[in-house]
Amino acid sequence: MELHAFLKNNKAVHTVISAILIFAIIAVTVFATYFWGVPRIDKTKDIAYIESMKANMRSVDNAIRTVSHEGNGSKRIILIHITKGRFLTSDLNDTIVYEIETPAKVVEPGIEVYEGRLLITAEMSPRSQYLTRLTLNYTDIDIRGGNYSVGKGYYNISIENLGVTGTKPVVDVVL
Repeated sequence: MELHAFLKNNKAVHTVISAILIFAIIAVTVFATYFWGVPRIDKTKDIAYIESMKANMRSVDNAIRTVSHEGNGSKRIILIHITKGRFLTSDLNDTIVYEIETPAKVVEPGIEVYEGRLLITAEMSPRSQYLTRLTLNYTDIDIRGGNYSVGKGYYNISIENLGVTGTKPVVDVVL
């Protein structure tokens, strides 16, 4: 009975209980915001990386097309920054590709979306994320220079007109 009377008459206990409840509510709110917010922030960052690479891919495409229309020996050097993902070139397929694995759905898997000459596709990865690809296909230009696959970093891309074979201009693309 003494304990019950003490708790009933002691206003300090109510203050302590209130402080504990307020702390618990704040802690739950902070953790919920963290677990909800961090994935959303990561998706937003990945979308920003993809938008940045779209601009880089357009710059590379413009340089390749400009050099291909100029004379033999015409050359451009372009700096690209890859924050996340991979940049690939294939002289076998005459393609340049940027790919990134992300939780952000940029396009529906299995759907091809064109933004100008840039083809955007996605597929599900084994880790239940989206493997998004930005692809430049060159059917009218013979891309040479080898097959490259590079990740995060800054790269100088050398683009040079090597002349013409048949009816196609030959452009050397080297990282």
